[in-house]
Amino acid sequence: MEFSEKWLREWVNPNIDTSSLCNQITQLGLEVEKVTYIPNVCKNLIVGEITEILKHYFDIQLLLIKVKIGKNKYIKVISRHANFSKNIKVIIATHASTLFNYDFFKLVQSKNILHDGIICFCEDIGFISSNDDIIVLSSNSIIGNNACEYLSLDDNIIKISSTPNRSDALSILGIARDIAAWNDLPTPCFKKYPNIVRIPDKLKISIDIPDICLRFFGRIIKNINTQRDTPFWIREKLVRSSLKSSNIIIDIVHYILIELGQPLYIIDLDCVLKKIIVRKSYKNEIFINSNNEKISIDSDVIVISDEEKVLVLGGHINSFISAVNLTSCNLFLGIGSYDSSNIFERSFKYGCKNIFTERYERGIDFGEQEKALEYATYLITQLCNGKSGKVEQTIKSSEIFCRKDIKLHKRKLNSVSGFFISDALVVFNLKKLGFKITSFDKYWKVISPSWRFDIIIEEEIIGELFRILGYQNIPSFPMETYCNVVRENEVYSSLNRAKLFLVDQGYHEIITYGFVDPYLQKLLFPDIVPLYISNPISKEISAMRVSLLIGLCSTVLYNQNRQENRFRLFESGLCFVKSSQEKLGVKQILCLSGILSGKKNELHWDMSKKKIDFFDLKGDVESIMDLFGQSEFLEFKKCNIPGLYSGQSVKIYLKNKMIGIIGVISLDLQKKLNLKNEIVIFEIIWDRIPFSYGSNIKYFSRYPRSFRDISIIVDETISVGDIIAECKRFFLKNILDIFLFDIFRSHEIGIGKKSLSFRFVLENEKQTFTEIEISQILKTCIVKLELKFNAVLRNK
Repeated sequence: MEFSEKWLREWVNPNIDTSSLCNQITQLGLEVEKVTYIPNVCKNLIVGEITEILKHYFDIQLLLIKVKIGKNKYIKVISRHANFSKNIKVIIATHASTLFNYDFFKLVQSKNILHDGIICFCEDIGFISSNDDIIVLSSNSIIGNNACEYLSLDDNIIKISSTPNRSDALSILGIARDIAAWNDLPTPCFKKYPNIVRIPDKLKISIDIPDICLRFFGRIIKNINTQRDTPFWIREKLVRSSLKSSNIIIDIVHYILIELGQPLYIIDLDCVLKKIIVRKSYKNEIFINSNNEKISIDSDVIVISDEEKVLVLGGHINSFISAVNLTSCNLFLGIGSYDSSNIFERSFKYGCKNIFTERYERGIDFGEQEKALEYATYLITQLCNGKSGKVEQTIKSSEIFCRKDIKLHKRKLNSVSGFFISDALVVFNLKKLGFKITSFDKYWKVISPSWRFDIIIEEEIIGELFRILGYQNIPSFPMETYCNVVRENEVYSSLNRAKLFLVDQGYHEIITYGFVDPYLQKLLFPDIVPLYISNPISKEISAMRVSLLIGLCSTVLYNQNRQENRFRLFESGLCFVKSSQEKLGVKQILCLSGILSGKKNELHWDMSKKKIDFFDLKGDVESIMDLFGQSEFLEFKKCNIPGLYSGQSVKIYLKNKMIGIIGVISLDLQKKLNLKNEIVIFEIIWDRIPFSYGSNIKYFSRYPRSFRDISIIVDETISVGDIIAECKRFFLKNILDIFLFDIFRSHEIGIGKKSLSFRFVLENEKQTFTEIEISQILKTCIVKLELKFNAVLRNK
């Protein structure tokens, strides 16, 4: 928003310079973006009143005019040809005056006409105008005074930006209120302009959208002269607010918008049929734009119409026939209250976004609307000789206009501020901002002014108080707080982390019932006695589940019957088993289970079509345990598990405690379950995992690592994990890692034998390993493996 500094000082005029004023505006939360200085080069200009036109020089289009410049003091001045009337006040330049442009003065002197001065037009004093008009001063200008004071020739244009909640800052009055409060000056009050009702005419107003338009009122003004020139003081203020002057009626509406922040409707009365209707448009309704073109508009666009046609589209776009122009004599002046801030959004595509809708988006001060209507009526009747009728209003809802009480607790205020603020200071500063405040023992009851409808909670009142106190005046203390840190359940937080990991790996989480089919459960777990429900809904869900694998297999079967062939599923939840040690004879176990089937990768030209196998799932389980630093204590031991292949099923041990299983469902069980492809499953009893609550800091060696490979031949029945554990047992500090990188089977190395190739990663925290030390470690490992596993070092 841009405005003249002198316009602002007409409302509030603190005894400070421009720089200090701008600094205050910024401290109040309204950032000053730019200040443009308008220099004054004119001097010794006088306010004069035209009393008589003495002579008309038709050949050169000049007038000789008698002007009063003081008590019983008259002079004769020359003017360009214009529509003069008696008793208007103009600017007089005498021979002692300094002007911006002397062209007209030189022209008059060249005609040898006796005169005491000239009447100044815009070009003489350096004002930019679309048409070089005479400058008419307001009626309250004092004859004989220095005209430069009325012209605001020495002025600054201030450009500010405000936060979205500060709709009041989009007006001169709103900014003036803040400046007055900051400088302890009286709050600027809007002057009332009572208008005498001179005509009985009135226009009925109908609101068809009461949920959006809450109130609308307006009046008829007749016999106006729209061909009158806009007074200089209005036109110049609009120019300094980056608004181009149009006809006098539109200029008055823009003037009130900038000064008060109130958007007004102006409609040519002669085109209105019977009544004004506020409604939503119909589908494909016709609107005639300013270029006299017919456009089809959508439904649900806010419009103002009569009984036949749309008069105003969106916020403030008049149709070609309803717009007030130089031939208009009668008009309807109105103003509306709307509940929603985005009511005109649907009309933006028709070019309806303008300075009026910008105010509606931020919100309108409902409390000042009627005063704004009276002010506009006063200006139109005074400047255009119109006659006004009675105000007609329609109110659909009055609740929004009622300001609610907000409790400001003294304890809360002191807690947020961090220091004590006296009751008197709180009351004094809030009253300066227009708040109504009532004191009680523990709190204040506060009612915000109508222009601060954005304030609805206690914290916002505290923010306003800090703003007017000045943030720079708030003492700075180090923050001191006391927090009760509640340790979350490590079992469930770690489970959530594991589930997120599985999702990242491409798994999909499923949720199934705790009730399962006892027949299906018996197939998977023939050795476990099920828990039956005494009053089941159906036979198919009559037992409590002892494992999550039952629901996972059922889900795979369901999707398999619908042409799905690739599955990566998991589920977490409680399982139920009989236990004589529990109070009710039932023990709840928290489990995490998963199932894999189909291709390892999605169909892709650069990826293999390898099927998922046991080791894919085993790697995912190891990765889950590695998330919690448990992988080094993990062991996989072969065992025979009912329903799983004996050669591809293991139990998972963590610190010698069995925590779960991994395996491939046997072919016989696949047929019984009607499963087509190979299925790999895992289940972890999450309750059995010992989670640690601390972090161990480990020293990182600065010395380089060494890598050595060995290959040994052992029996097929010997586990790789046992070999790695045996090697680490004696050289735990020096062997950083051991991993298998090759397995070889051949009749050359013997039937029932396998060749395993390991890579040793060696590291010393204190020094670099020598070749002799590395050889000694490897020799010792080989000897241990020969003694325990009958391992033979493979030479080639």
